[in-house]
Amino acid sequence: MATKNPSSTPSTPPPAAPAMPQMAFLASPAELGRAVRAARLARRLTQEDVAGRAKVSRKFLTQVEEGKASAHLGKVLTVMMSVGLVGVVVPV
Repeated sequence: MATKNPSSTPSTPPPAAPAMPQMAFLASPAELGRAVRAARLARRLTQEDVAGRAKVSRKFLTQVEEGKASAHLGKVLTVMMSVGLVGVVVPV
């Protein structure tokens, strides 16, 4: 009776994470929200993970990711840093 060699069994690699967003010009809260969500997913973080790191509610994070215009800037910056994003101000 032949036994299977575990090292010869093909393994399925884990699904690839979405690509980390590159530098982008953000002109609206919706674009910022999409960038935050993409960065969160690229790091395989849940909304609960990021909310805990940023010390905000999951509801607040959802509003940021949806592009809600009235989100508090200080909290938004904390959320951004929690997913590895930083803001840069450049004159246009």
